[in-house]
Amino acid sequence: MFPALTRPLEAASGSAVQSAEGESTCFYHAGYRAAVPCDACGRFLCSLCDLEIGSRHLCPECIHRSIQGPKATMTSERILWDRLALSLAVLPIFTFYFTVVTAPAAIFIALRHWRSPGSLVSHGRWRFVVAVLCATLQLAGWAGIIYAIARAGGTAVETAVDTED
Repeated sequence: MFPALTRPLEAASGSAVQSAEGESTCFYHAGYRAAVPCDACGRFLCSLCDLEIGSRHLCPECIHRSIQGPKATMTSERILWDRLALSLAVLPIFTFYFTVVTAPAAIFIALRHWRSPGSLVSHGRWRFVVAVLCATLQLAGWAGIIYAIARAGGTAVETAVDTED
């Protein structure tokens, strides 16, 4: 029923190989043959310890050091500026009074971080565009409200002046 069940196991091409006398061994596994040196520290690595990142071969310790520490060279987290701008533009709509502050902030973040690296899994900058459009509509709404209040206030002042005469 399952032919692979009865076949003998074959060694995978990337599996670690036992070292023979006089061969270089892995820094972390003394019994395994060294396959490559680490590009960062130069330690010999077996195929188990070899972590290929791009075109570089790195050991687990160098990966750990590059993610943490004062001189981190690898990105372990990323701020998603497009989602932040969209959240600043859309979420405060439910409490309209906050949009006077969040709409300009959303436009600033969208324009400032347009070229910043985005998420590794989602593509496009459509969230920036939607955030700027929503924020612009909110600011236009505020301008309309201020204009209506100013116009109504001006009419009330003119009416009060006319009644005094």
